[in-house]
Amino acid sequence: MTARYTLFVDDDPWRLVRVEAGRAQRVETGCAENAGIPERAGAIAAQIHDSAVGSRVVVAIPSDWCLCAVIDVSELPRTNRRQAMQYLLEEHLPLSAEDAVMDFNQRHGRALGVCAELDRLRPIVEALRGADVQAVHLCPAALLAGAYLVDQHPDAALICLSIPSGIDLIRLDQQSPTSWHWFSSEAALADGDTDLDTDPDEASAGTCVLFGEAADLPIDAWVSSTTETGNQNQLEDIAAIQAARYLDGEAPPWIDLGQDALAASGRFDAVRKNMTGLAAALALFLLCTGVMTYWRGERYAEQAEQLQAQQVSIYKEVMPGQRVPTSIHSRLKSEQRRLAGLGGNAGTNATDQDVLHPTSALTHLYMTLSVWPTGDRCRLSGITIEPGLIRLNGEAASSVIPEQFAAKLRETGAYEVTPPNISALSQYGFSFGFLARPIKPDAAEPLATETRR
Repeated sequence: MTARYTLFVDDDPWRLVRVEAGRAQRVETGCAENAGIPERAGAIAAQIHDSAVGSRVVVAIPSDWCLCAVIDVSELPRTNRRQAMQYLLEEHLPLSAEDAVMDFNQRHGRALGVCAELDRLRPIVEALRGADVQAVHLCPAALLAGAYLVDQHPDAALICLSIPSGIDLIRLDQQSPTSWHWFSSEAALADGDTDLDTDPDEASAGTCVLFGEAADLPIDAWVSSTTETGNQNQLEDIAAIQAARYLDGEAPPWIDLGQDALAASGRFDAVRKNMTGLAAALALFLLCTGVMTYWRGERYAEQAEQLQAQQVSIYKEVMPGQRVPTSIHSRLKSEQRRLAGLGGNAGTNATDQDVLHPTSALTHLYMTLSVWPTGDRCRLSGITIEPGLIRLNGEAASSVIPEQFAAKLRETGAYEVTPPNISALSQYGFSFGFLARPIKPDAAEPLATETRR
């Protein structure tokens, strides 16, 4: 498992804690007590780089470097909301918003705003950057430890961190901080002006998780019971374990002062390799796709040229002595329409096959007369031959004669014959008419040849 580092900064020598496999271990930096910020950053970088686990750290800030207040954000607009929250928090601070770096934890229309002096944190962050170390998050150490304790005690309503450097009181609502107070001593807590017991939106009943010295702290008025855990020597260990979770992306920090000018330029280093590999794979895919598309396009172009040459060759064979037009297809369609007009098919719905493979009207006439009844009193008064359609009209002494005529024409297998339409004449006999459609455009040709033989 990759190790994660948390750097605890204050006026004393900086302390580096390494977390691996869920266990925290102090790392000796070997830096002198009176060393400047660049020397301290260089010593930290040497320890981190020698471990070959990367250069990403969480910087833990002491509580006395931070200022905080609770502000009402229920009526703030959605646009430029963060800037508006900064100006609201500025009203509670002894410094301007331009001179501070801020972050907020919002809940139920209220926000816990925490800030620190920009001039105090900027040299540390820049020195770390100069030593090739990325300060991914800048979090108050007390809130790091508080977040760890909340995971261990989900029902906690108050976190009390009592260590020699001061006392931190963190009020919670559903495992999220709603207020944070820091006191330099027990006396300051006893004499201090805190609204933990008077804030109407924060419940006074609940369990207090006491971490550190079990002194006579006046917290009984704010909680119903107290759970003691840990000691002051373990505070940085649990804060570092929680910071390692933030580095792994398991959860966002409650408060992160690594904002604006102090934002980490390498915030996405954890996924940089994966994203680089994905980009390389995508580029390779696009390159292969482009090459394959170009290759197939060349093949299709060659096939198109071959087919165009074949088309020109066939046109020259069919239309000898004529110039090859730009669009052979359009020229052939024009020639087809011209042939349809010469064959009496202009304006009809005959198919291309009817026009390109016509059967002679004489053939249809021969086939019709070859089956005409002989020896009976009948007369063929009219015959109309069109491509795909033959109309026959006549008169007969008996209504049976038209039926026999249609049956014989049907038996040739070359025509589809409709039943005759027969009507009695006023004086003598019957008139009839029926339609015959060639089954194929040239179906009557072989039958007519065979009949003539």
